[in-house]
Amino acid sequence: MMFSAPRILSGATLLAVAQSQITCKNGAHVIVARASNEPAGYGILKPVADNITSMIPNSDSIPVPYPATIFGPLYTDSEPEGVGNLTNLIKEYGDACPNSKMALLGYSQGAQVIGDALIGADYPDFQQAFKMTQGIDQKYIDQIFAVIMMGDPANVNGQPFHVGNSTMSGNFPRANTAKWVSTGLVQKIRSYCDANDLFCAHGKSLNVHIGYIPEYGPNAVKFVVDKWNALGGSSGNSTGSATSTGAYGGGAATSTGGYGGGAATASSPGAASPTVAVGAAPEMGPSVAHAVIIAVVAGLVARLSL
Repeated sequence: MMFSAPRILSGATLLAVAQSQITCKNGAHVIVARASNEPAGYGILKPVADNITSMIPNSDSIPVPYPATIFGPLYTDSEPEGVGNLTNLIKEYGDACPNSKMALLGYSQGAQVIGDALIGADYPDFQQAFKMTQGIDQKYIDQIFAVIMMGDPANVNGQPFHVGNSTMSGNFPRANTAKWVSTGLVQKIRSYCDANDLFCAHGKSLNVHIGYIPEYGPNAVKFVVDKWNALGGSSGNSTGSATSTGAYGGGAATSTGGYGGGAATASSPGAASPTVAVGAAPEMGPSVAHAVIIAVVAGLVARLSL
């Protein structure tokens, strides 16, 4: 992982800027929560967001302003800040644009941010670390047509929207999974997690954890576009539909995320295999991966002992 560069603007300032720039869209309004320790912005999810907005007419995207840190501030302070800011972004856009639709994308810590904003934070084993919350109102959930989560540390094994070969839950398994069904979100979500993932599968591999864009990026784009088309290809007064090929579209997308700068290829069954420039997974051995998770656990223990 790369560590964040010093932030020039505070999270509160960035949130205020984002809220002041609301423009109601007839297409999808895509909100992106980046992974831990990526620089402010979209992170490694940028090519996914870019391809969704290019394939769904009259769409836009916005990143969630939050620390996305493990230390400075501690993960258990950073993640709730992200939840609060994402909640505000959803409410502000939903209230200003009641006829518009939203899609949410989150990676790693960003995936947990999305889950907690949607259905609330409910972690019986970490009640002193994470602030328990209730999630957003149903009227806002009804405006959300698709949700993508990759490497979610709050993953619970066996959920119907799971994609990947993991058979384990994450490091912070949520206890309120019934709300995925009761809110209707269960039909709108894809959550990607593979075996031995350091965070979403309680495993040992950081390389698995940061490899979902080349592996599942095209599938995620196709899922969101298909969900849009299932709405009739419309939001508000729009009548345009998106063309989904199960791939990233005609050109290569560039990610400025914090995971490296190499090119990777991504493919989807039944579609061409496009070359997509994304952040390549760095070669990090088990010792580095273990050091990261030990540091996170140590931080939580310290927090719980206060």
